[in-house]
Amino acid sequence: MNDDEEIQREIDEEIQIEIEDKKLSIIQKDLEDKIQEYLSKRFEIDQKYIELSQIRKDIYNLKFEIDEMRGETKDTLDSFTNADTYPDKSFSDRRHRFNEKFYSDSDEVYESDKGIVFLKKYKSEFSSYLKKEFSKLDIKKKRELFKAGLLKVRFYLNYLKYAKIKNEGKKTELDDYVFEREGTFPYYLNIKFNDKTLKELENTREHQTKHSKLEDEIRVSEIKDLEEEIKEEKYGREEDWDFSIDYEPDDEEDN
Repeated sequence: MNDDEEIQREIDEEIQIEIEDKKLSIIQKDLEDKIQEYLSKRFEIDQKYIELSQIRKDIYNLKFEIDEMRGETKDTLDSFTNADTYPDKSFSDRRHRFNEKFYSDSDEVYESDKGIVFLKKYKSEFSSYLKKEFSKLDIKKKRELFKAGLLKVRFYLNYLKYAKIKNEGKKTELDDYVFEREGTFPYYLNIKFNDKTLKELENTREHQTKHSKLEDEIRVSEIKDLEEEIKEEKYGREEDWDFSIDYEPDDEEDN
């Protein structure tokens, strides 16, 4: 290679290095922007999850309140009179319609333009999830509980042992059921919010809790006002009720 060719090679290499450097800078910048976008969206999701969790709690609390009311309301209404001995048919029909509405099936369906929500009660009062302290039990005790039929087993791949076998060029009966990360995706994202962001999420949680309590207070107040309105409509204003009876003083007997 002569001097001119060497100089040209160096120039080509320098140009290629500059091109590759520019390409890397562009791709790296796009990667950093996407990571920042991911972090921002993840924060929004966590905020929404906090809001969603509180809404779900409110739904469960309201449903529980209705279920609790069912027995109490029936006892209260039955204390006035026996449902079979109402004085007139219209009153009996009204109670019957109320019973059909109030004591309907506890599994409810709510439809909207976005879809359907099913509000159902669990078949069991116990969750299938176990407390984290369960992981501290030794294997022998877990096996005993499994044999007793109290535990169900979920299968996971022992990926370290499986990788070792595959690196040895061996086949296994699991090969047709294993996902390869190269075939799906070899990377994963994990995040750690800073103190400022964690504080914002905590503020969101506190705000949602206070908002829920305020809604409860407003609902209780509205129900109380409605009760008063119904009573006023039926009986008149409470301050107009006159429970006293004015008696004219007896005339003194003439002696």
